[in-house]
Amino acid sequence: MSNSASDGQGKSNQEQIVSRPERLPLEAQIEFIGDFDILKAKGINISEGGIAFEIEGGLPFEMRLAVDEQNKTYRAELVWMKRLPHGGYRMGLKFVGEGGEPTL
Repeated sequence: MSNSASDGQGKSNQEQIVSRPERLPLEAQIEFIGDFDILKAKGINISEGGIAFEIEGGLPFEMRLAVDEQNKTYRAELVWMKRLPHGGYRMGLKFVGEGGEPTL
């Protein structure tokens, strides 16, 4: 008998654990540039208050920021966005480039 627990679909809990890179604090001013032209989207729903839609593919951006007192440029794609209580937004972007490394 195996010592690992199962999720009922034949996968052990150990197989479900996803490793992610360590998050480090960052204090920097970032220039955030949308790297796209006109996008086509599929409408999902609409109401008097707003609209939901989907796009295919990534939503690319270029960012410029000072890291270790050096200005660097990175390419990234929007992965998630969350509305904050005070009205702003918090966004998560994934670096894109060779091997998933930030492009300099």
